[in-house]
Amino acid sequence: MLNLQPIKEGIEVYLNDVKQNVRNILINEKYPIISNKINQFLENHGQLLRPTLTILSYQATEGNFEEEEYNKLIKRASLVELIHSASLIIDDSNDNSLERRGHKTINSLFPKLANMVAVYFYSKIFSLSENESWLKNLYQNTLDDMVEGETRQILRNTKDPEKILKINRLKTASLIETSCILGASINTNNKRLLTSFSKYGENIGQEYQLYDDIKDIEEDKKNNTLTYPILTSIEETQKIISKFTKEAIRSLNNLPLTKAKEKLILLANLLNTK
Repeated sequence: MLNLQPIKEGIEVYLNDVKQNVRNILINEKYPIISNKINQFLENHGQLLRPTLTILSYQATEGNFEEEEYNKLIKRASLVELIHSASLIIDDSNDNSLERRGHKTINSLFPKLANMVAVYFYSKIFSLSENESWLKNLYQNTLDDMVEGETRQILRNTKDPEKILKINRLKTASLIETSCILGASINTNNKRLLTSFSKYGENIGQEYQLYDDIKDIEEDKKNNTLTYPILTSIEETQKIISKFTKEAIRSLNNLPLTKAKEKLILLANLLNTK
């Protein structure tokens, strides 16, 4: 598993606020049964990559964490984590997976009802969505991309590596791109800067999926899952990861030099580690 600790250093307090906020959003005494299962699920939060990118993107615009901006940052970082978690619940239900990264899935904790838990997550996501039209469009397009990407993957009807990259962009890179935009846009509406974060997020998303696919190659072979390294080779996959790394770093060229920018660059390089 990718070690994100160097990336998270210095922002742990913000990530803890995100985790607590997600818990507050999901746990409701009116719904004790579902809350109990979700509470077990939340005991094993993932790496929080997407909220981390939301926070770092905000910092990279030299945001100063004023109260109003901070509240918006935690809300948006929580939202991307909820979207990601809901998508994992559906994935695990479709695959009938009982464990993910060594921890029990909702599918294991709540057999036959995992998809209903995902619906519960999405109801909370909608309650967090902001009213600005461009943000509504961003959320809608992101969810549409993820659904399309997952659908194409489930159908598994292509052996074209380029089409696999398209699927990766839809199902993984789209939300990572959105995570970056949501953080950066709190402190700037400069279109050039927001385009930089958009390009960075898309390339990091592609890197991250390919990095994961290399790590999971043996398991994917057993499950007959067609991924880029299976259709090409690990060596070819590492070459294209290097390409995405360079593009991700290049996209940040017009940002001021900050610790957050250095961490964004570090993440791109970590994903390119053989």
